[in-house]
Amino acid sequence: MQLGGSDLHLKVRRPPMMRVDGVLVPIDGAPVLEIQDTEVAVTTMLHDPVKLQELAEEFEVDFSYSRSALVPRVNSLAPGTSHVPA
Repeated sequence: MQLGGSDLHLKVRRPPMMRVDGVLVPIDGAPVLEIQDTEVAVTTMLHDPVKLQELAEEFEVDFSYSRSALVPRVNSLAPGTSHVPA
């Protein structure tokens, strides 16, 4: 990830966030995510049926995504949950 981010956090009704030096920061210029945006982003990156089932049942999923040399961790949190990603 550019800017030295290690984790990508996707949560409905919030802009995408990334962890930079241990702190979650919004991605500059990124819009607030709606349900469809989050679903499309996660299903584009995540193809593991077990992890997709975890998301469906627990409304949250953590996974790694690799695209060339880039391997960020991703956390997606469904709307209506009170958990705040660490």
